[in-house]
Amino acid sequence: MGSFSIWHWLVVLTVVAVPVGAVLIAKRRRRSSDTRAFHDPTTLTRWTTILLYGFFATSMAGFISSLFERHMLDAIQNGAFNSQMALVAATQVSDNRQQALSILYFIMLLTSGISILMWIYRANANARALGATGMEYTPGWSVGWYFVPLFGLWKPFGAMREIWQTSRAPANWRETPVPGALRWWWFFWIASNIMGQVSLKMSQNIHDISDALAANTVNLISSLTDIPLSLILIWIIRNVYRVQMLNYKTQADSSGVTLDGTTEVTQNSASSLA
Repeated sequence: MGSFSIWHWLVVLTVVAVPVGAVLIAKRRRRSSDTRAFHDPTTLTRWTTILLYGFFATSMAGFISSLFERHMLDAIQNGAFNSQMALVAATQVSDNRQQALSILYFIMLLTSGISILMWIYRANANARALGATGMEYTPGWSVGWYFVPLFGLWKPFGAMREIWQTSRAPANWRETPVPGALRWWWFFWIASNIMGQVSLKMSQNIHDISDALAANTVNLISSLTDIPLSLILIWIIRNVYRVQMLNYKTQADSSGVTLDGTTEVTQNSASSLA
């Protein structure tokens, strides 16, 4: 299921950029007098992790389906089919399965991608509400850099690193170490997009069984990069959520008032996703 590359991400995200951006701008205008309010991310975090688990499951299904496709291609190469009819039937079943999973993959890619961007925006804004100052990336640009060619190769990582640091230690965030998981997440993100681009080009230039086997190999590798990518991102999101909620509760308890002027964050929120 690795036929969706970084360019597909850009197309998909651009489709939703205008309406999502309009909503964010409208919210910002309504809250212009309270731009540093902390907003409970529990529901958004829950849905983002659910969608990422769905993306993980779809990637696993795609990997397994590609293994079945590999078995069929090996059988074709070895002349294992007794008749042309059996060959055509097996090919049709494989193609239908791969196409169905590709559609499901696209749906999960779209929905999880939108939710992830919304979560990144919220996490950046909440880090500021918790007292982090001197941040390089604004909530808007922590999302916007994903849409900028070339800069999108490292700027989003910088924004996520900053979210991690400011969430854990808002007052002294520059001294906060960054776990290796963030670097692995970005490595798999880049690898997934590169392999997706290669897989797409190879799948469009299949002329014989050797080409099909080569494309299948790349597709298997691409699916394997999506699996750890989704799991590591779930870990990052859950950890950022947990420390932000703990910092929020600590500050709220010490001050006697909530940081959010409109919404009370319950004491059980921080453990609801544990």
